[in-house]
Amino acid sequence: GLPGLSGLSKEFEYQALLEAVTPSLHTARKPRDLWVIELTDDWKVANDEVAMQKGSFDDFTLLSKVNFTVKAERTPPEVTIMMEVVLYALGEASEYPNRIDVYAPAGYKFLLNCFYPGEDVRLKGRLVSCRERWTLFNGNYLSGAILMAADRGVRPEYMPMTIKLVASTPAITPLRNDFFVRTHQRLGPAAWGLLSGSFPISMMPTSVMYPGVAGTIVPMFIAIRIRYAIPWGGYMHVSGPRTYKTLCPITKVLLPAENFVPPTCTYDDPML
Repeated sequence: GLPGLSGLSKEFEYQALLEAVTPSLHTARKPRDLWVIELTDDWKVANDEVAMQKGSFDDFTLLSKVNFTVKAERTPPEVTIMMEVVLYALGEASEYPNRIDVYAPAGYKFLLNCFYPGEDVRLKGRLVSCRERWTLFNGNYLSGAILMAADRGVRPEYMPMTIKLVASTPAITPLRNDFFVRTHQRLGPAAWGLLSGSFPISMMPTSVMYPGVAGTIVPMFIAIRIRYAIPWGGYMHVSGPRTYKTLCPITKVLLPAENFVPPTCTYDDPML
């Protein structure tokens, strides 16, 4: 019923918001399923008469869920990195997808040939190519890695499948740091997945370890992996929380390189 309305006027457009529970599997539905709407009144309902106004349209395609993860060992800003995409499930097994699209967050850009060196040989017989392509998602253009499958498609026995891709990173971590995966079959899109809050953009991985004892002097170890060489005379600033103080000189370097010279150390730098 339409509470508060005595009738429908042809001068207005009426909209109704409903909630629906979708079927668990697209393949479980009947062929040529239809959505039907009919307009009737109390008199026809009371007399069990058929409504004179009806409309219908074909049911839309349901997309299955893709289960995947994305990780990268090192993610400095504005450089080319290798990322691993691990596919665990590609939706329903009714028809094997012949194409897999991986879309990175805004600011990333896959290389034109987005396979990591050697991946085309390692994945031979499963995936034949990887090409970069832009697409529009929620008003934003995103860079995508378009993976074309071999003749038999991507089959369930391949799972989990690890794919190494090459992309350039943005200057900062995107505000919406989400990866998307979409699969395609002969008749169009088949499944999709979303991974929210993936790895952040960081200059270098660092770790600080020291005994948590107040009011004492203890040794502190700093482990740093630097992507680019620092020339002699450059600075590396280490700043601790308020009330902490680091002391010089550097007394020990673990696993030094051959002919390594310990850097000079001072805590009088005006920048800190």
